[in-house]
Amino acid sequence: MKPWTATSPSPELVALASTWIAALGPYPHAKLDGFQKKTEATRMLLMECVDCGLKIRTTQKWIDQHGIKWPCPCGGHLIHGDEDEEPISDGDE
Repeated sequence: MKPWTATSPSPELVALASTWIAALGPYPHAKLDGFQKKTEATRMLLMECVDCGLKIRTTQKWIDQHGIKWPCPCGGHLIHGDEDEEPISDGDE
């Protein structure tokens, strides 16, 4: 059985709701323009180990404080790069 993706009101529900709406009258409020997209509070940046491939996310604040090269538990090092790009080489290799 597939999960429901949408439901539709029955004719009985539409009739019942219409009577309620008619009895209550218009609701005094500003026009609703739909949902506004929430802004991203924090952009998490990808760091990846050049040796084992471990990936973690951190903020720009921590990269600014500790640089783009961090030690990795495998003994290698994590470097900051973009998720869609190859990791940034730091020239120590």
